[in-house]
Amino acid sequence: MKVIEFKNNELYISDEAYHIRCFRELHDRDSEAALNIFGFLYFFYNPASDYNYITDSEEKQEVILEALGLDDSFLKDELYLQCCSVYEKMVVTTSSKLIDNNRKRLQKLDTFLDELELTQDNVGKFTKAISDGTKLAVEISNAEKEIAKDIEEQSVKARGKTELTIGDRGLENL
Repeated sequence: MKVIEFKNNELYISDEAYHIRCFRELHDRDSEAALNIFGFLYFFYNPASDYNYITDSEEKQEVILEALGLDDSFLKDELYLQCCSVYEKMVVTTSSKLIDNNRKRLQKLDTFLDELELTQDNVGKFTKAISDGTKLAVEISNAEKEIAKDIEEQSVKARGKTELTIGDRGLENL
């Protein structure tokens, strides 16, 4: 279920989100602040977020806060923390966890290459690490595309948003 979506440069909060107690309470307390927090939740936890390339949680948090123009005062709010717990469970899948772990592995490989002093003896190790890193990056990219496609298909099935073709309506409607 997509309770928070980002489409066409706009944040959408589904009606279902307001049936989740902590989301509803957050919205009822301050609707404008809640919208900012929902945006932060989306960009921080959602597998479709454009910020998932950042593997360090603190750095990711800082970048998203800056991009949204928010201060970090809400991050210790109990209601926000409840929303985090609920939303993370709703959007994180086995596949997205695997991709996230692979991103972290790719970051470690990148750090390894940065720290490795290139010598005559370790050229093979260096080039193998580059090759493995490239393969992993391609696999991550392909997996991200598949997850995005699966998320969209799931949303269509769950919400009944199917588009009919001309043939579905019958030829007499032409």
